[in-house]
Order: sequence, then C-alpha cells, then structure tokens
Amino acid sequence: MDRHPLAVGSRSTAPERGAGMNGNMNGNANGNGNDTTPPPVIGIFRSTLLSSTEGFISRQAEAVPGVVPYYLGLTRLAGAPLPADRVLVTRWRPTPLRKLAFAIGRDPAFNKLLRHLQPALLHAHFGPDAAMLLPTARRARVPLVVSFHGYDVMLPDGFHRSPAGRLWLRRRAAVFAQAELLIAVSEAVRARLIELGAPPEKVVCHYIGVDTSVFGGGLDTEPDDERDPAHVLFVGRLAEVKGVGDLLEAAAIARSTTPSLTLTVVGDGPLRDQLHARATQLELPVQFIDSATQLEVAALMASATLLCAPSKATASGQREAFGLVLAEAQASGLPVVAYRSGGTGEALTHEVGGLLVPEGDVVALATALTELLTHPTRRAAMGAAGREEAHRRFDLATQSEQLGEMYRAAIARHATTGDATVGDATATGDAATGPSA
Repeated sequence: MDRHPLAVGSRSTAPERGAGMNGNMNGNANGNGNDTTPPPVIGIFRSTLLSSTEGFISRQAEAVPGVVPYYLGLTRLAGAPLPADRVLVTRWRPTPLRKLAFAIGRDPAFNKLLRHLQPALLHAHFGPDAAMLLPTARRARVPLVVSFHGYDVMLPDGFHRSPAGRLWLRRRAAVFAQAELLIAVSEAVRARLIELGAPPEKVVCHYIGVDTSVFGGGLDTEPDDERDPAHVLFVGRLAEVKGVGDLLEAAAIARSTTPSLTLTVVGDGPLRDQLHARATQLELPVQFIDSATQLEVAALMASATLLCAPSKATASGQREAFGLVLAEAQASGLPVVAYRSGGTGEALTHEVGGLLVPEGDVVALATALTELLTHPTRRAAMGAAGREEAHRRFDLATQSEQLGEMYRAAIARHATTGDATVGDATATGDAATGPSA
C-alpha cells in the first residue's frame, strides 16, 4: 500500500479513474443501469469533520442521487457519523506551518488526496472553510460550490477575529468570484450575501431537507391525544442565539395557568451551567439531555406536545439563519412556537405550523405556549397543517435532487468557463497567519 500520509479508508471503495469531470450524474450512486460510467465523486469539505450538530451536511450529501460523496477535512472528530470508507483526512497534525501550506494551496498531503480522488466538484460548507479551500480548488481546477449556514455571513465583520475568520474576510470577494455557486440556507442569508457583495446571479436559496421517513414517518398512528399533554421540547445548542433563557422564563410564566407543563432541553453549549442553575431557581421540571441521536430526537418529537425555538439576535448581531429543527418538528406533526427572528419566518409559517411571536418578548412567548397547550383542537390542526407544509417544502429527497441539479449545472458551467476570470487568491501574503483548523 502507498505510504502517503492519508487516512483513505478502504482502497477497494475508492473511485475509479475517470469518475471526475466526465462522470455521469443521471444514474444512481452505485452506477446501476445500462450506463457503466462511474458516477461522479463530490468532495464535501469541512476543515473539521464533523461536529455532532452538523450531521445535516452528510445526510444531505448522502441523499443526492447519481453521485458518490467523499468527506474531506484536516481533522476528524468523534461527532456526526460518516461512512468510514469515504472519509479522507490527512494524518499530518494541523501545525501552524501546515495550516499556512494548506491556506496557499500547497499542502502536499491534501493535494495528493485530491489527485487520488479526482472529484468532479468540491462543496465547502461555511465561508471560512471555503476561504481555506479556495487556492487548492483553483490549483486542482475543480469547480467550487459553497454553502453558507449563518454565522459566516450574519455576524458583523468585527466579530470574525479568529485566524480562519480573518482569512475569510480577506478572501471573501475571491470566494464570491471563484465559486460557481453560492448556496444560502435561507432567503435571509441570501440577502446578506448579496449585501456583502456576492453576485446575485450566483446566489441561490436552497433549504436543507428533512428526512420525512425519520421525522413523522409513523405519525399516521400518532394522533395528538396520544402525545404528552403538556410537554414542551427544545432542541439546539445552549448558546445565546438560541434564546433558551427566554424559554425558561416563559415556561415559568406559563406554569401559572398550566401547572402540568414539563420541559425537555436537548443540547449542550457554553450556557449549560447557567441554564441549569436558572431552572433550579425557577423550580421548573426540566430534563436536560446533553446530546441525542437523530432517531432519539425524532422519538422525542413524536411524543412531545410542542417545540419551542426562541432564537433571537445576540449582542454581536448573530441571528438564526433558518432553523432546521423547526422544519423537523413540523414534519413530525409537532406544532412550533418561535420568535420571529432571522430566517425562522421561512421555516415556520405563522398560524399554519405554529405561532411566531415578537423577538425577545417573553410574555408573548409564554402566552403562545399557553394558547397551544390549553387548546388541543387548535394544536392538532396546526400539527397536521405543519406536517403537510414541511413535507411539501423541505422533503430531503426533493431538496437533495435539486442540489444534484445544481452540481450538474456547476460542473457544466466550469467546463465551459474554467477559472480564467478569477484573480490570484494564493499569494502567501494573503494567508500570512494561516487558518485555524
């Protein structure tokens, strides 16, 4: 076996030569059918593969028809599950010198990885990772697609203080110029990208899909009257932008009229200890669960009464980009109460799948919780309407098929135009500090 410094999984599953730019995207990922052309390889890049909260990246990639996704990164976390035979990370430690080499497109291990893989397209998630990958993609002459998930564009520039954040700011215009496609996870993110200078014709809003076979797959036999009578669920990171503190205060108010209210909070984050202490002070019946698998979350959604998602703007200006958990809850037939903030109004239609209240208004939040907890008929109607809308707008199979069409168009466009119009983004001075892996 070649002794290059790569963790390449099983070599028997590596793509055949020729599965790159000429790969066929009309078949399925296994290459079944009359066409024997191997399906094209798509390189999914995240510098760190993958945190437990980023499983949506691999679920989306695995659902795209007619491609074989490989997951490329600099380090591997014991986080979201990934197919072991398609995870490619360099074994070299991410030292400052190596980060600098990668930032200018001259990391020998990663470049050898790309030569081995021959991807038809590279798909980077988050702006800072796209900035890191930019010179490598250009050197390899591979089309680049970038997905923006929120903090990378919603935060004011002054808050991108890390080395990777500063590199993103320096290369942002080059990313906008070189990428074949810029994918925003909501219209709110799309508007912000255009405000930052992205060419409008390159920016498309594409919602991340929900696996409706997991979320809501058995709801035909789970009517509202079989759910817990007053069980409020929260799923998300315990960070300021998620507004969990407001949920605790609102739940305390709502318990004055609905004393049977119980709360389950699923997630971890920097506010964990503070929120535990506040729940104790308020004498709230709260179950804190640090982490849960997708199936465990789906089970909680199948039994809860409603989901509360009080995301709100932070002091730094960060906002919720979309709120995938709102779409998952609605697909499960679970009504949602949320603040109208950032992209939440795109994930949830007021008075259809739940209720939206003014951002930061804890009393209005408590009132909305009480309204749905005490009116089961209205709650059941919203659960059914929300499920129908989520299946129509956010179904994973449909959304991933659309993403595959975007890949196909980007590959064809790159084959025609190449990167002749893109300026040099590989100058050493542009990456003097190197990114933070």
